[in-house]
Amino acid sequence: MTATGLTRLHFVPQHTSINSEYYVNNILKKELKPVYDRLDTSGTISKRRLFTDNAVSVFQQDGARAHTSAVSRAWLNENIPNYIENWPPNSPDLSPIKNLWSILSNSVYKDPEPKTLDQLKRRLRKAWNSISLETLDNLIESLPRRMKAVIANKGNTIAY
Repeated sequence: MTATGLTRLHFVPQHTSINSEYYVNNILKKELKPVYDRLDTSGTISKRRLFTDNAVSVFQQDGARAHTSAVSRAWLNENIPNYIENWPPNSPDLSPIKNLWSILSNSVYKDPEPKTLDQLKRRLRKAWNSISLETLDNLIESLPRRMKAVIANKGNTIAY
């Protein structure tokens, strides 16, 4: 997610472990890299362009092993201009994507709850595609305020 749009929603096949190889080949190469490679030469942000300037965009991921492995970091170092290498563990208050998952959850699991995997995927896609640019912008713009609140609260959870 960025303040200007969303990547495609990626579903990990059942019984698949997200190790470094899967993460690099199926997430970073197939989902993230194409987003960074899109150029907008018209001077306006196209619907498919998620970063206004790759030089100032920052990729954020959590500290999952697949994200922090030497293989993943090497790929990121070669392909993504800026990324946060050591995101603080247990920091849901600082991660805009965690707030986005909460928004999705409220939409996806409303009555009646999905009963099958296909129903769940359909609901997730519909909810994902209905996230407004205003919501994304608000999530990104709230990050400095949330960081200050976490610091003021000495690293403890904040109410937002």
